[in-house]
Amino acid sequence: MNILPIHPAKCNTWLVVNGDHSILVDAGYSGKINDFQHLLVENGLKPRDIKLIVMTHSHFDHACGLKKIKELTGGKVVVNENEAGFLNDGFCPIPKGTRWYSGILSWLGTNLIYGIGKYPAVKPDIILKIKLDLKRYGTEGYILPTPGHTAGSQCLIIGENAFVGDTMFGIFRNTVFPPFANNIQALQKSWQVLLDTGCKKFYPGHGKRIDREKILMSLQRKMKK
Repeated sequence: MNILPIHPAKCNTWLVVNGDHSILVDAGYSGKINDFQHLLVENGLKPRDIKLIVMTHSHFDHACGLKKIKELTGGKVVVNENEAGFLNDGFCPIPKGTRWYSGILSWLGTNLIYGIGKYPAVKPDIILKIKLDLKRYGTEGYILPTPGHTAGSQCLIIGENAFVGDTMFGIFRNTVFPPFANNIQALQKSWQVLLDTGCKKFYPGHGKRIDREKILMSLQRKMKK
């Protein structure tokens, strides 16, 4: 399988190329549907080759392009049960800030910036409660619930690769801790769950790919605090 980053987007979106059983992780491709189609052609894919669209969570930067991409590809939208209502409504609240500046941004977005969390509503096709094995969809992999950033955050695991959404950030030099999270204790447990998968490469919704060692370092720092 090939892993292709899709840019530019409001967040990192990842295309896992597996012939006519390919998977798209998140859909923050707002207003760039033509670029998305060109990427498929360049890699010998047709829109209908994308069988699944895995939403790591339902924040607007990850879901704003979902409606157009679903219409183009016909891919089944996979979301955790705690996020399904947000996709149906086309709105997800901004999470709490974990740093002083992100706390201010969260407050501003919640109280003063009208409509910041809105996007075109989409009805999900597959709603997860627990781990989902993807063999029935032609892929050797699975989806895991990883709450913390949001209650319904989830990650796609394929081989030694984990697509982690905002459960981790690849922006900061010395930590993978995201600037926004609703439940920090749950988030740390989810990091351990992801480490227990044995994955070595972690593809975040923001920033660069993360190696296992950086996650271990971040987890140890947080546990000490």
